[in-house]
Amino acid sequence: MFHYHIQRAKEVYATKLSLATDACKTYLPLDVHYTKPVSGFYLTIFLPERVKAERLTCMLAERDVQVADISRMFLSHNQGEAIRISISQVDQQYISEGIFHIAECIKALQQNATFNPLSLTSIR
Repeated sequence: MFHYHIQRAKEVYATKLSLATDACKTYLPLDVHYTKPVSGFYLTIFLPERVKAERLTCMLAERDVQVADISRMFLSHNQGEAIRISISQVDQQYISEGIFHIAECIKALQQNATFNPLSLTSIR
């Protein structure tokens, strides 16, 4: 019974992880990097410059997408901006949708970060 449970859990998490990495590949902007774990149920998304994890987590919470800002997971604050997602308690049908929302919020924050209201031009 125990071995069956372990095998079933591995299969479920492998499927969820595959869905998550496929959604990252499909939706995230090219300048956003993410981990590609081979097992487990955590995935880290590294944010581009000028996108703050704290602001992103707030935007996502408004869309009922819960992520963790990794800054509180390390002793040093030199880790860069990133978020961590867990697929363990998420139904498979919502994984792709959640990562779509993450991508949309990152894109919105990138656009806001490049707009200079004083000159009404982009900073690029």
